[in-house]
This record gives sequence, C-alpha cells and structure tokens, in this order.
Amino acid sequence: MLTRYDKQVPGRQRLDVQERQRPFVFVNDAGLEFAGDDPTEDAIRCFQHSQDRKGAPTGEEGHYPRGQRAGMTPDGFNPAQRGCEQMVHAAGVDARMHPDELEVTEPICRRLIDEQFPQWRDLPLRAVSWGTVNAVYRLGADLCVRVPRRAEWAAALEQEVRWLPVLAPSLPVPIPEPVALGAPSDEYPVAWAVYTWLDGTPMLKAQRVDQTAIAEELAGFVEAIQRIEVPSDPPASNRRVPLDARDEPVRASIPGLAADGIDIVAVTAAWEHALAAPSWSGSPVWMHGDLMPTNLLVRGDGGLAGVLDFGVCTTGDPACESLLAWMTLTWSSRARYRELVALDDAAWARARGWALSFAVLAAPYYRRTFPVFAGVARRAIAEVLAENLE
Repeated sequence: MLTRYDKQVPGRQRLDVQERQRPFVFVNDAGLEFAGDDPTEDAIRCFQHSQDRKGAPTGEEGHYPRGQRAGMTPDGFNPAQRGCEQMVHAAGVDARMHPDELEVTEPICRRLIDEQFPQWRDLPLRAVSWGTVNAVYRLGADLCVRVPRRAEWAAALEQEVRWLPVLAPSLPVPIPEPVALGAPSDEYPVAWAVYTWLDGTPMLKAQRVDQTAIAEELAGFVEAIQRIEVPSDPPASNRRVPLDARDEPVRASIPGLAADGIDIVAVTAAWEHALAAPSWSGSPVWMHGDLMPTNLLVRGDGGLAGVLDFGVCTTGDPACESLLAWMTLTWSSRARYRELVALDDAAWARARGWALSFAVLAAPYYRRTFPVFAGVARRAIAEVLAENLE
C-alpha cells in the first residue's frame, strides 16, 4: 500500500537556488578518483566502449564502414573520448544542472524523511545518482528516495507513482514499486517519493554489458508494455507528440553541436530524413519513453536487471520507444533489436529521428553539467550519422 504524506503548507514559494561549484571527478582504469576544474574531452568516455568495438564490416548494407567519419577510428569511436574505462558523474550528486533547479541536498532529503515518515528516521541515507530529472538517495537497504530537481517535474513523479502498479504485473523485468508519496514542505516545495530499491549496476557504470542480451531483453520489454491495454486517460508526456513537433527546438540546438566537432550539415540532413518519414496512423501503444542507459540496470552477466524512471511513460507512436536503438545499443545489437520488434522502414526512420532529437538537445545542454550524458548523446549522433540513409 502506498503511504502518502498529506500535510498542506500554505503560502509556499519556490526557494532561490545558489550556484554551487564543485570539482569534476573522474575514475581512471585503476578505479582511482582524480579531480579537475573542467570536464575535458580527454577525461570523458562515451558510453560503453568495451561493449562492442567491432565496427560494421565494409560494405555491410545500412552502414558506412566505421572509419569513414571524420575523427573516428576504424572501431567507431573518437580517440578524444578515450581515457577512462569506468564513467562516473562529473560532479557531486547534489550539484546543479538546470538554471531553475530546486535546492536538493542530502540534508534536505534527510529532513523530509524524518519529518514526514518517522518510521524511517533511523535508516541511513546516502546519495547514489545524479539523474537529470530526479536526485536519488538510497534509504536503508531496501528503499530509495527520488526528489525532482525542477518544480515542473513533480507532476511526472506523481504520474509515475500512479501508473507503476498498473504496468508492473505485465513487464518481464523488475521496475521500482512506489512505497510512499511525500508532500511539499517549507524547505522543499513539491512532491517527492519513496520506492523499493532495485538490485543491479547502472548501465553507465557496469564493467560488463552484453549488448546482444540487452537488445533482446529490451525488445521483450517493449513488446510486453505495448500489449498492455491503453487507458482512456493516458499520462501526459512530451513523448505523445508527433516527431515534427520537435522540429523547432532541434533546429535551434543543432548549431551548438559545432563546438563538439560534429558535422551540423550532416545532422540537419539526418533530421530532415526522419521528418520525411510517413507519420504514425495506427492506434497508440504504451511506452516507457526513456529507455536510455541512464535508466537501465545491468546484472553481473551483462543482461538487463531492471528498468527505472517511468516519469515520461505514456501512450503513442511505438517508434518513439525505439529511440533506445541509437541511445543505448550499438550497431550490431541494434540490428538484433530491430529484427525482434519488426518495425517497418517508416517507423524505424521516425525512431532514428526521436533518438537524434534527444541527442541533439542533450549534447550541448549537458556538456559541462553532466558530461557523461553529453557523451552518450554525442555517441548516439555518431551512430545515426554512420548509417546509410539512402
């Protein structure tokens, strides 16, 4: 049963947020931390270089040979992004990422728990994730706390609390179970929530990721969630919109990619290719909407241990869900995923466009505040540009 804290605090105003400077911290191949004043390209690894270093063979249908893109080696990765085998967030887990970000710190989270759920007052609390939407804290051995970083994202958290129990019984992998919904306070102005803790290693930190297994298990997850009956009142989400609704912000963000040495002409062409695909005319289906490596847990054998963060889950075009094929998978596992989900050419083109749209916006936005995720976005752009769209 979900515990809800219902105390109302009148006259609540959003707290001013103070800029906090912290050193950027990285982990080298030996697991030793070192700090610097700036997240340089030399210190940032793109996502999972050790997963799939074999580039597409020359002449393979649907792919350019992996050494043909400027700045890319034959195995398909930028030499400037080598240097750390394990990726970590580039600042403290309570560091600021957004201009209008709320004050979210471990002491604030501790006070919220102690005041609203005193039964957990004696459980240890520690920050564990530097998510873009929620700060995540582990509470004892079996619980975690998610605290929205921006006021407007609290609605997505409350939506997630409502729908997770509906989706969970039909899904083939573990997902969090809502345990309690916290209320705003004088110190923190929006809702927050407590969930069960899921075992597994965050995909971005996993020593072993079996890309084939991940592709197959994600395909099974996607097929399972799409079989769930669509409600008459689906969750609100920016994933419900048609792809072309993202045209203006994507085009506005493309010029900023030049600072990363990305071919903005090629990106524009790839975006326009996606927009030219026939739009979805079928019935809407359920989707998680954010199956990126930041929201996936991995088992010790490299397979999928769990799926996190359903804050943007909704119903709509199934192509949107398959943005994971470029954001999360490599070229070989992407082919396996497509084989299993059986998307037609138009849906696959839209899926590629969805991935490109998120990557184009994320790469410049998180360049300094979350450089690891910016690296994931740049890798996704490179994966899109490496495909033959003719």
